[in-house]
Amino acid sequence: MDNIFSNTNKRKDFLGHKMEKYAKNNEVMIAVAFFTNERFLKKLVENGCTVKLIVRLGFPTDPTSLKTALGMKNVLVRFYTSRSFHPKLYIFGNDKAFLGSSNLTDGGLMSNQELNISIDSEDSTFESLQEVFYEYWEQAQVLDNDALEKYKSLVYEIAQTHAIVERQVINDIGLVTPPNDINITKNKKAKSKEYEVSLLKRYQEYLIKFDELKTTYKKIGKRKVSEKELPLRIEIHRFLNWIRKNKAYKELYLEAPSRYGKELENFVEENIREFLKDTSTNYQEEVDNYQIINYNLSSEKMIKSLNEQNLLDTLKIVTAFYEHIRQSPNMSYQYDFLESNGVGKIKNTLIYLLFGKDDYTKRITNCIYKPEYSLVRFGRSSIQEVYGWVNNEDIPICNERAFKSMQWLGYGEFR
Repeated sequence: MDNIFSNTNKRKDFLGHKMEKYAKNNEVMIAVAFFTNERFLKKLVENGCTVKLIVRLGFPTDPTSLKTALGMKNVLVRFYTSRSFHPKLYIFGNDKAFLGSSNLTDGGLMSNQELNISIDSEDSTFESLQEVFYEYWEQAQVLDNDALEKYKSLVYEIAQTHAIVERQVINDIGLVTPPNDINITKNKKAKSKEYEVSLLKRYQEYLIKFDELKTTYKKIGKRKVSEKELPLRIEIHRFLNWIRKNKAYKELYLEAPSRYGKELENFVEENIREFLKDTSTNYQEEVDNYQIINYNLSSEKMIKSLNEQNLLDTLKIVTAFYEHIRQSPNMSYQYDFLESNGVGKIKNTLIYLLFGKDDYTKRITNCIYKPEYSLVRFGRSSIQEVYGWVNNEDIPICNERAFKSMQWLGYGEFR
């Protein structure tokens, strides 16, 4: 499998090499127990990345490496001191996450026999990993020079076992304990204002480039189905899904050049025409789904009238939500979703999202971040997708698959 990394010569699956593919103009979030490899951070910064690093102050985390990291532009460092902090998580923007046994050390990235997996941003667990990281980030303590000097003196002055060093760190710097109740089923979502603004900017950039794509699509003058059966924005979304499956699969989108002007238009048109000729997909199901979700969510009154099963059946049309259900034991995710939120809150959120008085971008953001609207087990991908299915402003479905397909076509990165 090409998403498993063990740092072996036979497999040539070195974690460090793999992660460097995503280290370009990205926001990188790292949570590890041990840190001694500042060279990897230097590569990230040289490639235009910003880095949020969480470490544990304890053996063998190296104070010299930490000092170097603090001096790097666009690197922020926070810490825990509790021995219970032991994750190995690397998240590269909205592209990929890596999770397993590797600390941010030379051995962890290249030479130790480790076992890690990569998780694509289209995977139903990716968003949850981002939420977990921000839970760690918000409760960690900022590493400043004062804390670093205390740690440095302890490491160099106590030339005994690392257990003694760790006890003394807690005595001198204080016990900084990670949250022991992280639970993505209880609405423990990131509330970072910085993250909220970043997501909104990315979403708005996508809408501008989607309009360019729609203009090219219209020029061809052909459709899979009529506008009456399916709005063009939904057909274009299916085209982007087709691109991801047939052209931009795996990491090919990372290698795609940005295109401009006539070159971009010609390349996009060529792929649209190929898509229109492809008869392998039955679009009746898509038409039926569009009619169901738009009818059931057509008004505040209609949403309020839905019973539990009608509500679930409607929301299962949302791919991001259904993937969570499909991967859960006995499809239990849907029932946990109902129990965690309550039918009343789910309906209120849908009513606000689709018919609220705020600007639609504000409604989407509020449904992701504001406690009065955000739903457990129904994250940003699901919220954005619902709005893409049901709106009167002709706003398209927006998700990670669409971002990657657009990048492969030549519209550039979405950061």
